Amino acid sequence: MVLTPRSPGVQNVLCKHDENSGAVEAGAIVYLSGSNKVAPVAASGNVPYGMLAQKVVAQLAGLPANFEFPGEIGASQARLGDPVCLYQSGIFETTHYILPVGCSAGDALYAHFSSGGKLTKVAASGAIGTDGARKVVAIAQNTLTTNEAAAGKNLTVKLLFV
Repeated sequence: MVLTPRSPGVQNVLCKHDENSGAVEAGAIVYLSGSNKVAPVAASGNVPYGMLAQKVVAQLAGLPANFEFPGEIGASQARLGDPVCLYQSGIFETTHYILPVGCSAGDALYAHFSSGGKLTKVAASGAIGTDGARKVVAIAQNTLTTNEAAAGKNLTVKLLFV
C-alpha cells in the first residue's frame, strides 16, 4: 500500500502525466513540468504542486498503444502521458516516504528531490518553493520510530498545497 485517502480535499484532474518522466507510484509529490503536465519532483528547483493519486505504469513493449489486459480494465492506474488525478489538500496514509530516523507527529515534511517525490523530514533534501525556501508539503500526524519507518508502517499526513 502506498496511498490511502482518509479525508481527501481538493482534487485536480486537469493535468496529464509527463510521458518523459517514466513510471511513478501513487503518493509521489509532483511538479508542473509543462503546460498541464506533471512529473515527480526530481530536482531541488522543481516546485511541488500536488500528490499523485494514481500509480502511473509504462506501456508493455510489443503491445498496441493503449492496450489493456482484461484484469486492468477499470483499474485506477494510468499509463505514461494519461490524464491523472492529483490531491492538493486532505489527509492521507502513505508508505511513500524516506525517514531513516523516523518522525514525530507535527514534523514538517518535504518532497525529496532525488527519490521520485517521496516525503522526507530532511529539509536540505526538500524541493524549493517559488519563494526560494524549502517548501513544506505536508505535516506528519503520527509518530514513526526508526524501526517502524524501516518496516514501511503507514504515515498519516496532512497535505499543505492549498
